[in-house]
This record gives sequence, structure tokens and C-alpha cells, in this order.
Amino acid sequence: MSTRRQLAFAAALIALGLWQSPLSSQEKATAGEKRAALISELIGSASIQERASQASVPVDRFAAVAGGAILSVHRESRAVIVLSNGKRFVLNAGARATVHADGLTKISGSVEEMPALPVLPQLVALEASAPKALGGVRLRSTAIVGLSPSNGSALASRATLRFKPVQGAATYRVEIEDEKGRVIFGVQTTSPEVRVPPDILTAGAAYYWTVRSIDHPGAQARGSAEFGTLRAEEATARDNLMHRLHSEGDVSSLALLAAIDRHLGLHQEALEGFRDALTRSPGDRALIEAVRELEAMQETGRR
Repeated sequence: MSTRRQLAFAAALIALGLWQSPLSSQEKATAGEKRAALISELIGSASIQERASQASVPVDRFAAVAGGAILSVHRESRAVIVLSNGKRFVLNAGARATVHADGLTKISGSVEEMPALPVLPQLVALEASAPKALGGVRLRSTAIVGLSPSNGSALASRATLRFKPVQGAATYRVEIEDEKGRVIFGVQTTSPEVRVPPDILTAGAAYYWTVRSIDHPGAQARGSAEFGTLRAEEATARDNLMHRLHSEGDVSSLALLAAIDRHLGLHQEALEGFRDALTRSPGDRALIEAVRELEAMQETGRR
């Protein structure tokens, strides 16, 4: 495997939480805090104050909230927050509370606890800077675009590779390499979607995949991308959460699962989830924006 490819895999492992770089105790604490909670619903507006020395800043729906941050819900507003342990709370208008990984400390206003969900999977990509780690070193091709997964995650037992066909090409060769550069899967296809057999990929690993045209006139068209698979425990936690949220079946539950998938790097699953929620709640601005962002990401292959 080339040095550049090795760097790409290392970056993928770091971004997806599959490799631990040496961090100071303060950096480790901050990384842990970033996985405290998600705002699953927000009607009106709210703000967070991450440190006592910092000013409050507006917060959006589906945003991650760090442990120790103070969440303030504004007048005529309402927010629902889901903690990493599955506990859920409603903060009504004027409420303020300090967010912890295992609960809330009410400061003022009305805070109500809702029925808990299963424990959330470890949200390795909650920190906004994490997705950018891969972008500077990944191998890129402009000939075949729209590769998915790209700089994100997949479920080892049910991964699907997608790409945008190029004009003039009907047949493609798709291959997956492991971290050692070995081709572990290859298929010739006429479809822009290729389902990977469930026994090919290993949970908690990084992979590199390519697609190239076979019958394209002139120069061969080609595209490539990296991705990682969720750890087995994360995939199990996600499945448990998915079954619970699907049983609830409301728009908020579908949107919450999509938001969690987006933070996990499961971009295709997140896009499908947000689209499903949007069909049930047309005009929801947060859902519209989430769909647009994921579609743009899928189009360019960037995170």
C-alpha cells in the first residue's frame, strides 16, 4: 500500500474513532464531553453556554451538546434533549439546565423527564472538527462522483456501495481493499448500487473502495473513497435504538435516528431517515436543511 493510502487509512481511523491518538487528559475530557447529548426537538429557539467564561450561543435542532454546558430555552420555545444514556427531557419556555451524560441539573423553569430510550451508540463524530480530518488526505477522482460511503461509516453486515454513473458507460468494476491493501471484494456490475455480502467486512475497520468503468469510450472513468465500519457494540446499540424509535413511529423519532446516524457517519441511512421524516412533516425547516446538506455531501463526496 502506498504511503499516501496509509495516511488516508490512518486519517479514516482517527475520524471514525477506530484509532486513538495520544491526547492530554484535558483533551480526553473534552472529547468525552462532546458525546453528552443531542437536541432532538426544538420549537422556537435556545442557546448553550459551554463554559462559564464563554457567552451563550444559539443552538440548532439536532446539535450535540457537551457535558457541563448550560442549555437555555427562550421564551415561547420548547426543546427535547436526549442524553447518551437514553434519558430524555423536555425543557419548556424559560427553562435552564446543566447537561451531563447521565442527567440534567435544573437551574430554573420547567424541566420534565420523558420515557427513556435505549443507550445511544457512541457518537464518535460529534465534534465538529472530526469529519474534516479525512478531507485533506483522501484520494480523489473527479471522473466518477457521488460515491457513498465516502469519508463516513457503514454497517459491516449490511453495507451498500453507491456511485453516480457516467455518460457512455454501462458496466463497472467495483472493488474493496482492506487496511493492508488486499482486495477483499470485487464485482462487475451495471447497477450504481452494489450490496456487499454480510461476511466481507469486519466491524470496527477501515476500507478503501474504487469504481472504474469497463466500457467507457476513451480514458477509463474512475472514482475512489474511504470508509469505516461501526464497532460491533455501536452497531448493536444503534439497532436497539432503531427498533425502539421505529416502534414509536412519529416524526420526531425518525428524525432523531437520522440525526444520530449523521453523527455516526452513516450518511446514506441519515439521508433516507431525514427524507422519510420530511414526507411526514413537509415544510419542517430543520429537516429540509438536513436533507440538503446530506445531498450536497453525497454529490461532492465531502463531509
